[in-house]
Amino acid sequence: MSKHKELIDVIRGITSSFNSRNNDFQGYWALGILYQFAKTNHIFSLKFDLLNQVVKPDTAYFQPIVSKYNSKLYRLLNAKDINSQCLKSAIITIDFDHYTKHHDHIKYPVGAPYVMIGELIDNRGKIFKSTIYGKCQPHDPTKEQQSSRINKH
Repeated sequence: MSKHKELIDVIRGITSSFNSRNNDFQGYWALGILYQFAKTNHIFSLKFDLLNQVVKPDTAYFQPIVSKYNSKLYRLLNAKDINSQCLKSAIITIDFDHYTKHHDHIKYPVGAPYVMIGELIDNRGKIFKSTIYGKCQPHDPTKEQQSSRINKH
């Protein structure tokens, strides 16, 4: 199998991890915090450029998230013996309050819909895409338990 074809596995792993409840930011589910930020700032879409470690809209607050997933991307590429130079782009986009028919099939009915799209573009221009449909609520520390994984000094 061509190494380029394995890029679909890489982007599926990245988006699955990003979507996971184990994706912590400051000890809370990162998506809830991202959604709270988006709602507060009247933003409906966040974009994480994993290669260049840039978040749009531009905010240094989420730099630890993009850095974490930049490292995760390189680890997955190395594990599959794929040269990172074969990538032109690695983007995760989250569109909040974006309902689609796919949201009707989500088991947990609580929260607002979102669509997460992970996209890798290789040096030949081929696109490898992974899409996740989910629901989440804005971060609320009074209703959430902080992860025991947080580094408390």
